[in-house]
Amino acid sequence: MKPSVAKAFLVATVHAASATARVSYRGTQVLRVPVRPDNVDTLSRAIADLGLGTWQDARTVGRFADIVVPPGAQHELAARLGPDAAGNAVVMHADLEAAIARETRYDVYAAGAPNATWFQSFHPYADHVQFLEDVQARHPDHTQLVSSGRSLDGRNLTGLRVFGSGGGRVKRPAVVFHGTVHAREWIATMVVEYIAFTFAEAAGAGAGAQSEAETETDTAQDLAALLETYDVYAFPIVNPDGFVYTQTTDRLWRKNRQDNANSTHASLSSSSSSSSSSSSSSSSSPSSKDAARSTAPCIGRDINRNWPMAWSVDGGASADPCAQDYRGGAQADAPETAALASWLRATHAAQSIRLYMDYHAYGQLLMTPYGYSCERQPANASVLADLATGASNAIYGVHGAYFQTGGICSMLYKSTGNSVDYVHDVVGVPYSFTSELRDMGQSGFVLPPAQIQPSCEEAFAGVVYLLKNMK
Repeated sequence: MKPSVAKAFLVATVHAASATARVSYRGTQVLRVPVRPDNVDTLSRAIADLGLGTWQDARTVGRFADIVVPPGAQHELAARLGPDAAGNAVVMHADLEAAIARETRYDVYAAGAPNATWFQSFHPYADHVQFLEDVQARHPDHTQLVSSGRSLDGRNLTGLRVFGSGGGRVKRPAVVFHGTVHAREWIATMVVEYIAFTFAEAAGAGAGAQSEAETETDTAQDLAALLETYDVYAFPIVNPDGFVYTQTTDRLWRKNRQDNANSTHASLSSSSSSSSSSSSSSSSSPSSKDAARSTAPCIGRDINRNWPMAWSVDGGASADPCAQDYRGGAQADAPETAALASWLRATHAAQSIRLYMDYHAYGQLLMTPYGYSCERQPANASVLADLATGASNAIYGVHGAYFQTGGICSMLYKSTGNSVDYVHDVVGVPYSFTSELRDMGQSGFVLPPAQIQPSCEEAFAGVVYLLKNMK
């Protein structure tokens, strides 16, 4: 999803706290404001002048700006927008901290007993690792723990391979799923785990084990049959350092945790936080003068602007180390990007990857290359478009959630150095997609746990459609 832009003094709020302090969003609102021809300039200026974070920016007329507004800026923003625009604003979160608290009431996971109740709540990072290990242990004849490499902090980029008959010795064409490249997009983690879990259960059912893999349209045997054609590789958390940081420190963190040498908030104005914050949990909010003196280094690269494909094309990423969409100092200089790219190339050479899907949030979109250009299209654009439309229809058939389809650049914005373009053009994977999951802007990144199960079920229906209809 589109990164936020904020002033340096609001960034410093996050860095004023110690490494173990948690950023608080108490009293912070998230407002959805329609962007119209008569308010686009006023809205953009207000966001910039007040140093507000955005979950969706105010650049495009006809869309919405999702604005993160701390308590101290709420009156001023309303005054600047005027009664008409302020009256048309929809409150996504009246108190963002309260929404985060509800989201992080994790169910206790009983290690060693993976089952569908996992998808009733979000979970801490250690439990995600344990869950994959437990799924593998439950289905040892049809699954294998794999790694795409390691993160900056040394965490494994862990995935699960699910395969059909042959005990894993037969290497079938591969389908690959990535989740949580942007750390705050927790629903992507759950969706990719659901894909892995459901296929593993189906494979187990084919071998006579008890299964939880039935869906409304496919039996476990139907799903197991797909594993005789494809090996499934599911990587739920490809940015583990950032994901852990969202759970320990700042729920709205986006990038990885890589230090950007010689960059400071004193000299750069874009946010390294996903939104403005009124205070940290252990310190009061600094004044703008205090923040201007801050020399805290800017942290993080946007892993999805760091891939070695159209990396330096203008307009699709930021060269500012403090920006949310910072592309890095060189292409693939994020260890996560380099590791993922290397694994994809090697796997494609070894067994041919047919499908790549990168899951994000939010907006309910199913998109095709390219992100780096709104004018160019891949040679198989019409095939990709037809598949996306069919998958969207399959998604809609589950719970009535509509996913709009189209090219990344035309549907969202220009996006350079992204994984989907790289995987399609450089690796050579013919069917390459990205999806923005639920919702449409009611809750955004901080999604109620009740949305997990339906999100997973509908996304899985889209995947099954693709696997059945790819040539």
